Amino acid sequence: MATLSDVAARAGVSISAVSRVLSDAPSARVSAATRQRIHESARELGYRPNFAARALKSARTNVIGLVVPDVTNAIFAELMRGVEEAALERGTWSSSRGPRACPTARRPSPG
Repeated sequence: MATLSDVAARAGVSISAVSRVLSDAPSARVSAATRQRIHESARELGYRPNFAARALKSARTNVIGLVVPDVTNAIFAELMRGVEEAALERGTWSSSRGPRACPTARRPSPG
């Protein structure tokens, strides 16, 4: 997996320049030719952002967790669909799970 360092070395620029260009930061004061070279280098190397590193740096994960009691219940299914659609519109990732996926979830007593 290619890193910002790999892209920077290939494009012949600093890591911070690569970071600013690939994140479309307003502070990215680089020429159009350099910007193109960075994008081409990232594409050639197959660079993909490391979301774990980004979350550590920004102290934000942009992840929504949703635990519902019954994923087969139409009301909860519709709720999950709405949360996922809203998350996608905002560039956030959501994960929906039922109680079986959560080991600490309270389960009804048998009988």
